[in-house]
Amino acid sequence: MIPLLLQDVHRRDDKYCTYVILWDCGSMSMLRVRWFQSMSAVVFAAALSLAGCSIHKQVVSSTDIQVKGQQQVLWKPDYAYVYSPEQIDLSSQAIFGAAGDLLQWQQKPRRRLRLQAAEIQRHFRVRLASRKSFRNDFATVNNDTYILESAKLPLPLTYSISRWTPLRNGLSGPVIVAFDGHGDCGGECTGKVPERMFQRNGFGRQLVQRGWSVIGVPTAIHKPLSKFHVTFDYPLIWAALATLVVHQATPPSSTPRDLIYLGNAIGGLTAAAASIIDPRSMATVTNGAFFPLEFTRHHYRIKDHTLCHDMRDFASYVPFYALLYPLPLMIQVGEEDGLWMGHGPVKSSDWFSGLPRGATSDETVGAALLLERLWTRTGQDFSLAVHPGGHEDLDVSRADQFLRPLLPGNSKRHTLSR
Repeated sequence: MIPLLLQDVHRRDDKYCTYVILWDCGSMSMLRVRWFQSMSAVVFAAALSLAGCSIHKQVVSSTDIQVKGQQQVLWKPDYAYVYSPEQIDLSSQAIFGAAGDLLQWQQKPRRRLRLQAAEIQRHFRVRLASRKSFRNDFATVNNDTYILESAKLPLPLTYSISRWTPLRNGLSGPVIVAFDGHGDCGGECTGKVPERMFQRNGFGRQLVQRGWSVIGVPTAIHKPLSKFHVTFDYPLIWAALATLVVHQATPPSSTPRDLIYLGNAIGGLTAAAASIIDPRSMATVTNGAFFPLEFTRHHYRIKDHTLCHDMRDFASYVPFYALLYPLPLMIQVGEEDGLWMGHGPVKSSDWFSGLPRGATSDETVGAALLLERLWTRTGQDFSLAVHPGGHEDLDVSRADQFLRPLLPGNSKRHTLSR
C-alpha cells in the first residue's frame, strides 16, 4: 500500500482537512499531490479506482485556520498541483564535506533545472518586432520588443526589454540583467517594458547612475503562461524566457561569464533561477526572495497568482540557492519584510491569505547561515545583507558595493554584510 497525503481547503467553511489515501496500483509510481479544492481528494480517489487501484481513504484531521480571530483564506490553483515524490535537499556530505562534495551534489539537480529550462525554450519562437532608442541626461536607452510564439500560448506574447547604458563614467565589464517584483505591475504583468525600476529612485536607474549597464526584463507574467505552470514553476519559466531573449539581444562577449542577474522579490527568485541555468552568469543579487518555502506553501497565497513563488522540486530555498555555488551571491532582506523573522500573524484581506504566524529565526537566519557556510569555507563571496526596508526595497548601495570587485582588474575581496 502507498500513502498519499492530500490537504484540502473547503470553500464553504474554510476548513483545512488532511486526508490520507492508501492505494495499491501495482507498478504505478508514487505521487505526492497537494490539491486545494473541496472535492479534490474524492476526485483523485475516483481516478485511481478507474485505473484499477485498491483505495482506502481516511480523514486524519479537520481544523479551522485562524489568524488573530480571522479565518485564513487559501485560494486554490486552477489545476492539479503535483510535487516531486523526492524533493531536492542538501546531502550531509555537501554540507559537512569538502567543496568537491557540494559540486558533486549539484550535478543532478542543476542538470534537472537546465533540462526543464531547455524544454520550456523549445516551445518558443522568438522574433524582434521593434527597437526604439532615445537618450536622457545620463543614459542611452534601447527598448526592444520581441514576439514570443508558442502553441501553448493563447496568443503570441509581446515581450519587451529595456537596456540602459550610462553616457558618462560607465563601468566596463559585466551587464546587469534586472527583474522587478509584482509591485511593478500591480500583481499581473503582461510582458511590457519594466517601468518602476527605471523611475526616479528606482533600483535600475540608481545602478545606471552608478555606472552599470542594466537590462530590465519582464517577470510576473502569469495568465498567458499558465499552461506551462502546470508542469514548470513560474520563476523557472520567467528565467528561461529571459535568458532566451537576453542571449539574442546581447551576443556573448570575449569573457565567458558576462552577465549579473539581480532581482527584487519574485524577481529575485527569477534572477536566481536564471543564474542557475545560464552558463554566462557570473554573480547573483536577490532581495525579498529568501523566506521559508514549506511554511509559505501551506499558508501564503496571493489571490490572482497562487503559489507562483513555489519551486516544487525543492524541499526549501536552501538547496535551490546552493546550486549557485561558487558564484558570488548576495541575499538581501528587509527588516520590515513580513516574510522575514520578527513578525507575527497577519490578517487576511480580499487579495491576501494572511499568515497564522511569522517566520522563525531558524527558518530565515538559520537557513542563510547554512548557505554562508557553503560559500565561506572555501573563501567564496557570500553576503547576507539585512537592510531597514521592506519586501521590495532593494538596497542599491549594498548591491553596488558587493558587485564592484567583479569588475575587470579589481582583485579586492568582498566583506560579509550583516
